[in-house]
Amino acid sequence: MNLQDNIARMELELADMKKQLQSKQIELQGGGWYMQYNGTVNSTSMRSDCTDNGLERATNELAIEMIDRIVTSSQIEARAREIDPDWKADWSDRLQLKFLIYIQNKSGKYGKDYHTSIRNIGLAYMSEATADQIVDELNEGRFVLGYKE
Repeated sequence: MNLQDNIARMELELADMKKQLQSKQIELQGGGWYMQYNGTVNSTSMRSDCTDNGLERATNELAIEMIDRIVTSSQIEARAREIDPDWKADWSDRLQLKFLIYIQNKSGKYGKDYHTSIRNIGLAYMSEATADQIVDELNEGRFVLGYKE
């Protein structure tokens, strides 16, 4: 399955999740919105249901934002694996640079940064050459992230 197929599949899954969320326009008393590990979004009035799985969001809108971030992260990881399927981060090697993609809030441009021994949770790491290619594709509009309606 190539990158475009993966993106199309994720977009369909995200559209389904958004429909689920939009159909649940209810006021919750002491609960919230959360995403289960199988990717479905649910509401609950039981606070422990939300916090136990670690994916709690107080509002429908925040739950949708969370899904968008998950899709974006998955898209970057899929693209990095497509470009260089054999590269793996070796966290025991402090000399290996592990690159990640970020967006500059003010300019909206994408860039790269690296770590050698600090690992952020939920980020895709890649080689510098792969990061350079993805940053160029993002900044030139050849690779678009996130849910597209």
